[in-house]
This record gives sequence, structure tokens and C-alpha cells, in this order.
Amino acid sequence: NQKDRQQASGGPITKDNTGVEYYGTIFALAESPLEPGVLWTGSDDGLLHLNRDGGENWTRVQPRGMPEEIQINSIEAHPFEAGSLYVAATAYKSDDFRPYLFRTSDYGRSWKKITDGIPEDHFTRVIRADPVKPGLLYAGTEGGLYLSRNDGEDWESLQLDLPIVPVTDLAVRRGELIAATQGRGYWSFDHLSLLRQVGDDTWSERLALFEPGPAWRLPNRSTEDPGQRGRNPADGVVLFYWLAEELPPNAELELLISDAAGKEIRRFTRKPEKPDPEEEPPLGDDDRLLTADTGLNRFEWNLRYPGVERFEKLVLWNDALDGPRAVPGTYRATLTTGGASRSVGIEIRPDPRSEAAPEALQQQFDFVWGINRKLTDIHRAIRRIRDTRGQLETMGQRIDGREGYAELAQAAGDLGEKLTGIEEALYQTRLEARQDPLNYPIRLNDKLAGVMRGASIGDHPPPASAIAVRDELVGEAERQLSELDRLLNDDLVRLNTLAASLRLPAIITEGE
Repeated sequence: NQKDRQQASGGPITKDNTGVEYYGTIFALAESPLEPGVLWTGSDDGLLHLNRDGGENWTRVQPRGMPEEIQINSIEAHPFEAGSLYVAATAYKSDDFRPYLFRTSDYGRSWKKITDGIPEDHFTRVIRADPVKPGLLYAGTEGGLYLSRNDGEDWESLQLDLPIVPVTDLAVRRGELIAATQGRGYWSFDHLSLLRQVGDDTWSERLALFEPGPAWRLPNRSTEDPGQRGRNPADGVVLFYWLAEELPPNAELELLISDAAGKEIRRFTRKPEKPDPEEEPPLGDDDRLLTADTGLNRFEWNLRYPGVERFEKLVLWNDALDGPRAVPGTYRATLTTGGASRSVGIEIRPDPRSEAAPEALQQQFDFVWGINRKLTDIHRAIRRIRDTRGQLETMGQRIDGREGYAELAQAAGDLGEKLTGIEEALYQTRLEARQDPLNYPIRLNDKLAGVMRGASIGDHPPPASAIAVRDELVGEAERQLSELDRLLNDDLVRLNTLAASLRLPAIITEGE
């Protein structure tokens, strides 16, 4: 408490009274999370004090090797060990740009300098201890961010895509490391759960799958041009996995997402080295693929169940066929390759802003998922209709005008017309462009998609009106699908019998 350091400086005309010219200021204070009444303070003139009786008596606990009048910028009480403290100090105002980090485990009686791995010109501004994993430390310096896995014995860069900027403060909140910088921005590292699981032997394993942090069931909205803004967190759960060596091109790599009862939700496979140009693209939304790079790989599951299966040249007014989002709860991810398998749990949490009860979210899910599956049945039926009709047309062309085939030609034509009638009841076949529904009324599948789309918005159970409309549309769709089954099981069988008598190949439908 040096009075001569607390006087106005500058002059004689203008004083330097901006506030930074005064010394003897307590710059940092920390309370032990383990011992009530244990306080630590650090000042901007190099003084570090400890109090163990709730503020009555203070003891100076200066680390040896710390320059005099250094600014103690940050102190962090150990979250797991009583009597332990971390200190970050800076002396750049005295033209000393070296890092100063210290650790004590005996209430300041002895100290250890812990700066190995940090460059000599990256002076230190802040140090934080991970509140979950002992020995995991984070340090902010004039040149970026650093990480220690062994309580400060050595450090490594955690720069990633963070620009080279001074890091002035750090905070660990809800599984994220948040950095305040002098680069006009806050930065967040979202995947501390990954760092907490990495051990000395992790990188020697052939396969590792890391347990993700909790995923929040949040609505996702985006724009085509967000401008100069940061990236939002992943829309779902992020899974990191480690491959010790490159997989052969045809090697298996599969990720299975299942619910708490072990029932499969989604299944993803690896990314091929060279996509086959002859292979048709998938008609569903399950086409996101795993990478198989040597080292660390990343995959995002968007919390959704499978979307509605599509068919070629599908045009809908209500073209929102994504699967429903999984309800809050526990799930499981299992990664398999070459006989090795790893499995981790997934926790999905509800939107903290939502007032919906779990039962309401389950009712919403069941309603949307039921329509989703019915639409898939309808679209599969349309594919069967088109495939069968195409074979009928080929048969008709083959026997057209030939003597002795008139009965078969008539049967093929009649069956084709009946199939077309069912298709036109299920789907508006005249649609070719996005705006065509303005001229041609939508059919059953588009109407059901509209009900599903509306029920998917927000967090609430379906209203009675939506249930009534769903029931009416599904009832009509079931009648059409039943008629399709009758045609394929009766009329087509008779036609194939007639074709066989004429020594012609049978019409084979999908699924046979």
C-alpha cells in the first residue's frame, strides 16, 4: 500500500488521470470452491495475498522468481485440491514479454513456474482450470490460446481457427471454453467433452469414439447471407472419432444411432474414395456419409429420424419431408470398423425456453413420425406403379398388332389405366415445376405433407383439427393402397398367367 504510487502523474498542465496510472489495485480475487472463507487476491504491483479466516487476516505469499511489481492479472483457485492456486501475471509494462504462470499446492508456501511450451514473447494474461477434468488447464496469452493436459507441466497450442490475437480472459461454461480477445470478438470452443476424454494412450488406439456433450433440441433458422457473423453451434450432436490408420477403400465403417431401447434410428456409412458415376443418387435424406481420414474425424447427427422416401421427379407444394426431431432423452451411438466397435451415450436436452411437457413432445413426435411413414408407403407405392406400368407398356409394344395377343394387350392396357388412376389419386402427376401446384390441385401425398409440416413447427402436441384431417387423408390413402394391392395380387396374377400361356415373360413388381 505505497502512497507514492497512488498520486496523480503527468503535468504540470495536464494530468494523466485515466485510472491506469494508479498502482496498488487488486486486480484479481478468487474464493476457494472447497474451503469456506479461503480467499486469494492479486494486485497490479506484484502482491499476492492469502486469507483463511473470511477476510480478517491476510498473509503475503509471493512466488519466488516472480518479478517485483509485476501485474497479477488472473488467479484461479484449484477446483479439486484445497490450498492450490494458479496465477497468471504480466510484466510487459516493464518491457518484459515473457510468460509468467505459477502453481502452488500448499497455500502458497512453495510455488512452481509452469510455462514450458509457451513462446518467450507470449506474455500471459489469464489461466483457467477445467472444472470437470483435474489437471486440464487453459491459458490466454498475448499470442493466442494454450492448453495443458498435465497441470501445467507443459503446454500446447489450442489456436485452431482462432486468429493470432491477445486473449484477455477465459471462462468455462456449459461445456464450452469462451475467450475474450482484443480482436473485437468473443470466441467459443464448443467441444470440451473431447479434450476431457483424451488421454496419453488415446492416439495409440486403432479406433476411438468420444462421448459428445449434451445436445440441445433447438429450432434451427438460417439465412443465405448471414454477413459478418460467427458460426452457430452444430444443429444437433457432434461425434468425434479417431482412426489410427487409413482404411482400405472397401473397408467397413458404419455409425449406428439407436434409442434407449436399442432400436435403430439412423445408420450412416463411410464416404467412398471415388463416387461411382453409374450409381444413382439416393432418393432419401440419409445420404450424409462418414469420413475415414487418418486421425480425428467429425460427424454431425441433426437429431432427426429418417425423412420421407422420395421418388424421381417428385414435385410438392409442401416439400418439407425431413424426419422428426428426436425427443429429449438418452440415445446411443455405435461406430464399427473391421470387427472393432465403440459405443457412447448421447444426451438430448429440451430447449430451455420451451414450456412443453415431455408428454407433449412425444405426442408431437408420434404424430409427425406416423405421417412420415405413411408418406413413405405412398411414395413406395408410386414407384411400384411406375415400374409395373413401364413393364406393361413394354409388353404392349412387343405384342401390338400381333395375332393371338389381343386379350393380353387388352388386359395390359386395362391394368395400366387402373394403376394410373391410383397414382393420380395419390400424387398430382402434372407437376413439373415448383409453381405448378398453383394450376393443378395437390393430391393426397401433398396434403399429408402439409399436415406434417404444420405439426412439426414449435413444441406442442397436434391439435384436434390436425388429427381429424390426418385421419381423413390417411383413410383415403389406405383405400387407394388397398386397391393397388388387389390389382397386383389379382389382376396382375391373371395377366401373368395369360402371358405365360403365350410364352411371354411375367411382369415382376418391386418387392417380388
